[in-house]
Amino acid sequence: MRIFISIYLFFSILVISQNTYLIYLKDKENTQYYFNHPEVFLSKKSINRRIMQNIKIQHNDLPINQNYVSEIQKKGASIWYKSKWMNAVYVKCDTASVRIISKLEFVNSVKLILTDINKLSKSNRVESSKATEKINFTINEYGNSYQQINSVCIDKMHEEGFKGEGMLIAVTDGGFTNTNSIAFLDSLFINSQIKGTYDFVRNQSNVYDYSSHGTHVLSLIAGNISGKIIGSAPKADFYLFRTENDGTENIVEEVNWAIAAEKADSLGVDIINVSLGYTTFDNPSDNHTYSDMNGNTTIITKAADIAASKGMIVVVSAGNSGASSWKYISAPSDADSVLAVGAVNNMGIAAAFSGHGPSADGRIKPDVTAQGVSCLIADVNNTLKTGNGTSYSAPIITGLVAGLWQANRNLTNMEIIKAIKKSGSLSLNPNTRMGYGIPCFENAHYGIIRNLKPISDSNERLLLYPNPIYETEFKINISKNDIGQLLIFELYNTSGILVYKTIIENAILSNAIDLKNMQINSGFFVAKIIVGNTIKVLKLTKK
Repeated sequence: MRIFISIYLFFSILVISQNTYLIYLKDKENTQYYFNHPEVFLSKKSINRRIMQNIKIQHNDLPINQNYVSEIQKKGASIWYKSKWMNAVYVKCDTASVRIISKLEFVNSVKLILTDINKLSKSNRVESSKATEKINFTINEYGNSYQQINSVCIDKMHEEGFKGEGMLIAVTDGGFTNTNSIAFLDSLFINSQIKGTYDFVRNQSNVYDYSSHGTHVLSLIAGNISGKIIGSAPKADFYLFRTENDGTENIVEEVNWAIAAEKADSLGVDIINVSLGYTTFDNPSDNHTYSDMNGNTTIITKAADIAASKGMIVVVSAGNSGASSWKYISAPSDADSVLAVGAVNNMGIAAAFSGHGPSADGRIKPDVTAQGVSCLIADVNNTLKTGNGTSYSAPIITGLVAGLWQANRNLTNMEIIKAIKKSGSLSLNPNTRMGYGIPCFENAHYGIIRNLKPISDSNERLLLYPNPIYETEFKINISKNDIGQLLIFELYNTSGILVYKTIIENAILSNAIDLKNMQINSGFFVAKIIVGNTIKVLKLTKK
């Protein structure tokens, strides 16, 4: 019995002593073959994304040297993941093995990631329960999700027919409990919009447990029950990736995300939603400082910028530390090529908790903002509730990105980001709380992008932008054929009472309407525009 106990204790010590490491390699060999044959390691969709944006296959696209991997295995390491971008192998092994591995000729350096391998499987599991009852419909299509959708003009985007069809989004989070069983997301499965799942924490495929956070986030993009909740891009396709372990906070989660982003690239993903952020960890020696928020330091930030260099748009929460001693943005929202999203309330005022900018090197952050207070989300028990956080403002913007890019597939990822920032309510005077402000689909799509890529006369249409109106002035654009015509603009409140009217005798291409002398409060209105033989009636929001 003593022998058995001794053996058991010895085995336990061996298990506990196993750590995880990133083994960085010095080089990649046999690269010429792979440059000429990217289809070996990238999907057709991923290659097409590069072709559309004139992005060449780069050295960090190439697979790592498999001979190096085999040698590392022979020295006692268990291979967890391989990273092309980092030219590294993520392994589990004991300290004796890693000493030997570190001396191999082809090893550049070794970074300790996690000192207790058991933490890899620790979780904050949420009990699941299947939904059996359907939700009753109401008259309003968006239900109580209307405000968060309307605030960035996504309802107008949907009216134009852009709901994310053909766009591929990867949602990276801590788990997606009951996503596969609640009614608010069942259209994803009915229409085969879930293209794949993976849990990078446990190295397995199932993601439908362990955290409700990913379910909440996904519902803001893909919720699809008329009269209850409509997401920002309910027709998009999705990959669901678990990279975050709710039970701990360790630097390994940044590694998980980097591997997931690499996978998203190879699969041809267009947009990555990152409702995650990192500042401090369970091991204080891993903690980031504000000076690290410079766009070039943390593992996850460098990976996010690489993802952007591959033609993807990475939409990132700015973090919820605005009211804490940290107060600044979190990684990877400091990356210079991502779209970092802060939070505002339903009146367009910056939320106190929303992470502040600038980045440590002085760049405007966040980039834009969206509603992140009292957002309507679907919960794992098949109910709706409200929640706060930049975790919720980011997926609203992810849907905006999806629809805007769907409408303008000829543009690059950076051109889409530029248009969204320029469409923001503070685009002329950005600040460190709201960045370029609250963007608007119509302003970006017509007021910004069409100037970048002119639309032919036959396709031009009557347009009012921005909508919502944050200042006192907005514009009405008309087609070239209607220049010189009489233009009549009427504004009605929700009771049908005319509150403002103006007539322009000789309309020009872009006509400014100024409300500064009018006593018009914030709220919803109906606008009626008559020019030539065209009459347009639309919903208008005054902030």
